Parts: sequence; structure tokens; C-alpha cells
Amino acid sequence: MSVADEIAIRQLCAAYTDAVVRGSAADATAVYAPDGILAAGGYPDVVGHEKLLRHFGRLFASFELAYQILHSPLVDIEESGQTAHARCPITAYQFLTDGGRALLIGWYQDDLVKLDIGWRFARREMHYLYRGPVDLSGQPSVGDRPVGAFPI
Repeated sequence: MSVADEIAIRQLCAAYTDAVVRGSAADATAVYAPDGILAAGGYPDVVGHEKLLRHFGRLFASFELAYQILHSPLVDIEESGQTAHARCPITAYQFLTDGGRALLIGWYQDDLVKLDIGWRFARREMHYLYRGPVDLSGQPSVGDRPVGAFPI
């Protein structure tokens, strides 16, 4: 595993979080491979740049502000050096255009691929541990905790 590759993958995770905070659908899409997949808790998968761009545009339009905090990702680069996996814990505060407020606690389970332009998400799957009111009065999804230790 190359340290430069690990840093690049961590930067990619951070670039996505930055795009969410800025509400940039184009930048959120750019971190995916052209045929990349976003999967999120029971919703249909969103596949490919065109659909991702539309999805992020609609999603970000529903926020007055979304503030996503990326915690330390775990990265595992395959022996080939061309594919990798990451687990990225996040916390997100959402201020919705309808006046609602929400808190998300969870993680992304990522499959990454190294392209000529650098590392990109081949598949990014959101897992929710908590999704509800900011005061934590909702129910956690404790059954959806990460399974298995990450290689270290």
C-alpha cells in the first residue's frame, strides 16, 4: 500500500464532504467513477454521472444548509494498487428548506477504483446509525453497526 494512495483516498473522502457542505452537485458527482454508484438506506441506487448530478442537485436544493463532518476514514488498498475500500464515519446536520432540522450519524462503505485521473468512488453506500431530530429523540439503528474489523 502506497502512502500517496492512502492520502489521495482520504482527500477524495474529504472532497466529497466539502462538496456537500458547499452544496455543489457538480463537485459531489466528480468524486465518482463515470459508472459510479451511490446507495443509501433503502433508496434505489443512483448510477452514473448524469443521474448522480441530478440526484445531488435535487438533494442539495432541499437544504438551506447541510454541514457534514467527516471523521477519520479507514482505508484498505488492494494488492493490485488499483482498487481499495474505505469506511468513512460521518455526522451531518441538515437545515431543510421546509424549516425542518435533522441529524444523521453513520458511515459510508466505499469501494474505490484508481483511474487515469486518480482515485474515484466505484460504489459509495451510506449506512445510518441515527437519522432523526437533532435532540436525539429518534431511535438509533444499532443493528446496522459496521461488521468486521478493518485491516491495519
